[in-house]
Amino acid sequence: MQRITMKTTLPPQIKDCLARYPKLYRVESESVILEYLQNRPNLVKVVVGKVESSPLIKNELNKNPSILVSSVEPWNSFVESPLEVQGGLACFISIAALDEKSFLTKLEMEKQPLILAVDHIQDPHNLGAIARSAAFFGVKYVLIPKNRQVG
Repeated sequence: MQRITMKTTLPPQIKDCLARYPKLYRVESESVILEYLQNRPNLVKVVVGKVESSPLIKNELNKNPSILVSSVEPWNSFVESPLEVQGGLACFISIAALDEKSFLTKLEMEKQPLILAVDHIQDPHNLGAIARSAAFFGVKYVLIPKNRQVG
């Protein structure tokens, strides 16, 4: 997962989406995008790229018409990024970040939630792998410090 920086010339529907969700994160790899679409479609806001090349992703998108799809080409005209898109697909997800006070308030209301704290994660791919593993094991919250981190 990598925090994204948008360029100024965007399709109107994407601009509207960005206005509603100011903190979007880019996710790459067909298998990871498919997992988000199947298990957490409410987090996925935009899918960009060659959707028609993946029947499984196309099928999941048909089940979730609220997700924006854009075949913007070339990729670099849409997003400033040092990374290339794997397989011609990427999606942008919105993950709610809680401040310390909100987190502690939510924590008081839950019975023994599983929490994972990470530190010094510098590679976006490592953070993505950690987040997917944490989700598999039922981790409710991942604590990531503001400094010395990707994201």
